[in-house]
Amino acid sequence: MEEGIIEISVALTCVDPVAAADAVVVIDVLRATTVVAVALANGARGVIPVRSVDQARELAAGGPGYLLGGEFENRRIEGFDCGNSPFDYAASVVEGKRVVLRTTNGTQAFAALAGMHAAVLCAAFVNVKAVVAHLSRQRYRRVALLCAGQDERFSLEDFVCAGAIVQALGEDDPGIRIDDAGLAARALFARERFSLLALLAIGNHAEDLRAIGAQADVAFAAQLDFLDVVPVMRDGMLIRGEYCK
Repeated sequence: MEEGIIEISVALTCVDPVAAADAVVVIDVLRATTVVAVALANGARGVIPVRSVDQARELAAGGPGYLLGGEFENRRIEGFDCGNSPFDYAASVVEGKRVVLRTTNGTQAFAALAGMHAAVLCAAFVNVKAVVAHLSRQRYRRVALLCAGQDERFSLEDFVCAGAIVQALGEDDPGIRIDDAGLAARALFARERFSLLALLAIGNHAEDLRAIGAQADVAFAAQLDFLDVVPVMRDGMLIRGEYCK
């Protein structure tokens, strides 16, 4: 029998070291990785995460097939086509387009992986099942989950989402080695899986979003397994990868 995953680790923020891995899954539930999943599900050709506003504008200047998306201090950046709300990425807006995305936390996490020789994916609550199915099908041996966090600090929602992934990956093989952060994340998800919105709502990031009237984004992001899409990095762009139900 072919061997599958043997080790799972969790990095708590985008500035924490990521364990050596065959695959790294970036998690930024509020809101970048939720946005990526929505954009790809709605027909975007790909999403290009970038570190800076200037880099985003330079890339988008390459032609009419690009859209600028992202936020600064949780609000849409001036002159950008979309913000960082999943509701900005309807099929009528993104279908057939490449989205250049700059955010405070999520796209910085992707930048932190530069130079790592590993497959890179992204996950949020909305696509946990799809991402887990992909990881299992690809038979990666070591999987690292990278929580983007908020302003380089621990973020509750990313940690709990990591727990959802750990839970699903370990269901068929109790022998998988899970680091202590992964064990803690799994335990918290197992306790709160039926009250995710209430849990997310008490977090600092959700509070910040409510302050600007974006509480609907929090509710959207709390939906578990809402989308059958696996964002996979190819040549600097997240594209729709294989999903096996």
